[in-house]
Amino acid sequence: MSIESYIQAMPKVDIGVSLQGAVRKETWLLIAEQNEIAASVKNFSKSLKRLENPDYTQLDPLLEMLGSWIKYPEDLTRLVYDMGVTFSKQNIKYAEVLVNVANCVPAGWTFDKFITALSDGKDRVERGWGVRLNWILAVPRAEPRRADDTLRWVISANGRKNGVVAFGVIGPDDAQPAGQFERTFSTAHKKEAKTVLQTGISKGTAGVSEALDILHPDRLLDAWGVIEDEASLTKVVDNKTPISINLARAVYSGWIKDYGDYPLRQLMSSVEDISLNADLAQIYHVDLNQMYLKAVQDCGLTIDELEMLALNAIRNSFLSDEEKRTMLQEFKQTYAELRQHHLQSSME
Repeated sequence: MSIESYIQAMPKVDIGVSLQGAVRKETWLLIAEQNEIAASVKNFSKSLKRLENPDYTQLDPLLEMLGSWIKYPEDLTRLVYDMGVTFSKQNIKYAEVLVNVANCVPAGWTFDKFITALSDGKDRVERGWGVRLNWILAVPRAEPRRADDTLRWVISANGRKNGVVAFGVIGPDDAQPAGQFERTFSTAHKKEAKTVLQTGISKGTAGVSEALDILHPDRLLDAWGVIEDEASLTKVVDNKTPISINLARAVYSGWIKDYGDYPLRQLMSSVEDISLNADLAQIYHVDLNQMYLKAVQDCGLTIDELEMLALNAIRNSFLSDEEKRTMLQEFKQTYAELRQHHLQSSME
């Protein structure tokens, strides 16, 4: 047994994974075939190449392309089911999934049609594979006009009944100023809706500082550069704002050269609420298990520190306090048992 087998066996939670990025290429191609996308798209072979060999500086057009292949509710249900099966194979027991409403809601769909398709997949995944899913409905940073309508979906009775737990904004900070979303975030807070913000993507520390000052999100994604700015770091610590990190994005975006260059331990020593997510796992070719392994082998984390990150994903989730307590207890007990089986011989 080994660290690799231990990580594979660990029950895990992901609170920053994206629906489009968690679906296997084969499933996307099946949907394209069934919907006769090749016949309606010029140079479809080039589209396939973009999927097989992504240009990591041009991911938004790739995600827009994939979203355009969704035509029917059963397409969206299939994507959710495929994602859930993939999670099951990684022992991910719970995930809060970012759904980009700009790409995953075809023109003309009502919210009821959209959420019903998501929920159909969600129910099948939970019944068949024991994986629980909830939704973070997110708008791209470049499209603030979608924000208010999306928040209304988030806080609607139908949304909450079907697992919508938060409103999110994703994408590069420089696409639109944070102030464009100030009203929406303020309304979300008044309505007791949770908020998630991806920041640091293009403006680094400046983007993080602006987000904290204006939007006061309940969770940050990436927050690249926060460790380099004492003022922003202090705000994160004082406000106890959780940060969910994707190591692969830092590499593929060119922020760092290698995984070992990520200041993960330094960040963990300053901020308690740090967790790892897989986000665009199928596009970056690094799933959550591999992310955990890189945290140990490349970033130098101990098993204790890795387990802390894994448990932080539960603590920082939008589950109820009772659900968190139950899951934390179950995971801690399982980790202790798995250590005996997978790691004891290597530790002796």
